[in-house]
Amino acid sequence: ETVVAIPDTAKPEATKPVELEPAKPEPVTGNPVDTATYGKTVTLKPGQSANLALGTSLQYVRLVSDSRCPVDAQCIWAGEATIELTLASVKEKQTFSLSDRDNTKDVLGFGIELVSIDRSHQIEIRSRKL
Repeated sequence: ETVVAIPDTAKPEATKPVELEPAKPEPVTGNPVDTATYGKTVTLKPGQSANLALGTSLQYVRLVSDSRCPVDAQCIWAGEATIELTLASVKEKQTFSLSDRDNTKDVLGFGIELVSIDRSHQIEIRSRKL
């Protein structure tokens, strides 16, 4: 019978695992407020607000419905997207809806126009002082 000797090799020393600092979470900012003046186009996501004038803000509350035709599909009817917005001033607050078909409304002394709504429900809004 043949015996093969296995040479002693240096065993690697156990290494201590590297301790990493835990990732710091992003600060929670709630609903970001985009500062803008009326007359400009503002881009908002649901929950975000824009300052239209001193003491007046427009909040994109939520998507109410979206029955638009899916991308790369042929539909008999194009469908419609409807959103809910709230315009608040120091004295008053009014909630209203706009859609890509009925896209303008006069609210609390401002003309509000839904310029566009994309597939991720991000909107572009334009306002003017009446």
